[in-house]
Amino acid sequence: MDQECRIYPECKSMEELAYRKLIIDGELGDIPDPIRKYIDYADYGDFLYRTGNYEVTDYGICEYKR
Repeated sequence: MDQECRIYPECKSMEELAYRKLIIDGELGDIPDPIRKYIDYADYGDFLYRTGNYEVTDYGICEYKR
């Protein structure tokens, strides 16, 4: 059985994916500009990788649905 996968072709690292999810997709709602500079996107990307189901490839990042 194949797993469903959402592909993020523009993201080459988990840090880029974290930025996309938080800022572009608004996963946590609207984050004010003054607060954005304090977000550790690399750390959040590591968290996503550890707790999610992601595969980083040369073609982008694939998020497998559980």
